[in-house]
Amino acid sequence: MAALEKAKLRFAIHLRTIDNGYSLVHCITLPIIAKNRGTGTRQRPKTKVQRLGALLPEIPRPILSSLHFSPNCETDPTERIDKKTAAAAFKK
Repeated sequence: MAALEKAKLRFAIHLRTIDNGYSLVHCITLPIIAKNRGTGTRQRPKTKVQRLGALLPEIPRPILSSLHFSPNCETDPTERIDKKTAAAAFKK
């Protein structure tokens, strides 16, 4: 039972810390009741993903951005010389 609870908590943490592009993120949020009793409040969790998402409070999600490279970062620092020549030049 303890291992199962630990796995559930790990998955709940995973659901809360993944970026918005992940497919299960939109399944976590509970829909709002549109009419009848309780209008304007959230529905109760119905799916396993919603129940696990409700275990932990909402936290800011990370934003995945593309890598940024400064100018000339892709130049070869060895200038394509072999190891022996580079070692000899270093020793001088």
